[in-house]
Amino acid sequence: QKEVEKAAVFLQSGPLKGEEVFLWRDPNGRLAVECQLPEYRLARADEALTLALSELCGADLEMPVRVQAGEKTALRWLEKGQLTAETAIRQILCDGERVCGDQLAVIRDGCGQIHLLLSDGMGSGEYAHKISESTLSLLESFYRAKMPPDCVLSTVNKLLTFSKEETFACVDIAIVDLDDGRTDIVKIGSPGKMGVPSGTAQMSPVNLKSAR
Repeated sequence: QKEVEKAAVFLQSGPLKGEEVFLWRDPNGRLAVECQLPEYRLARADEALTLALSELCGADLEMPVRVQAGEKTALRWLEKGQLTAETAIRQILCDGERVCGDQLAVIRDGCGQIHLLLSDGMGSGEYAHKISESTLSLLESFYRAKMPPDCVLSTVNKLLTFSKEETFACVDIAIVDLDDGRTDIVKIGSPGKMGVPSGTAQMSPVNLKSAR
């Protein structure tokens, strides 16, 4: 209880000058801290503030992610899981092109999962870039809004079909649980992958919902 009170006072009277503060344990027993605050103060939640909050809570917290708490904006810190993930993105252009037709994004959802999104636009260059960028933007927006995964996929597919031009993008999504390493894989618009463990080719089960 003392840790809760200290954290609340720190977030409300410190640099963030937050509004409401909530602390709870997730289903895996990890501490979660959420602070509602005006959007223009989000950038104040730097590494030094996270370290200070970790010390007050007696837990090693990840850097916060932005979440929507109803109509309000909030920052959420989550106690680190057993696994950590470092990501990097590199794009390679086709010869003679100025932009890449593939777009990638990484989303940490504040619930112990990391979403890796890849959108591959039809063709190459400017047109493929535009299609893949639009697809990825929709995916990011819906995932950050905590829309159910099945609803995300069907909604994005419907929105893309509204275009008068023929558009097409393949989508690959990997959702990694940083507690146990379990990974759900979603593929849209392309065939399943072939895995080759110990020299034996195996077809991965793939559907619109997930493959494990």
